[in-house]
Amino acid sequence: MNSTVKEIPAVWLQAASCTGCSVSLLNTVNPSIKNLLIDEVLPGKHINLRFHPTVMAGAGKVVIGLMEDEVY
Repeated sequence: MNSTVKEIPAVWLQAASCTGCSVSLLNTVNPSIKNLLIDEVLPGKHINLRFHPTVMAGAGKVVIGLMEDEVY
């Protein structure tokens, strides 16, 4: 990624028990989830999704620790 691109950190907090919002995000067409996570959303700006409980490979205390590191 170009060094002039500013990363915008994002932490997805899932407040309800369902994953409907996550499914809606993952099923977007324009822009696609790939475009949101890889491309610049605005010139010089890139979203860095640092925590999302539904799409992360990890689970448990390690993942919660990662989230806490980002939030605090």
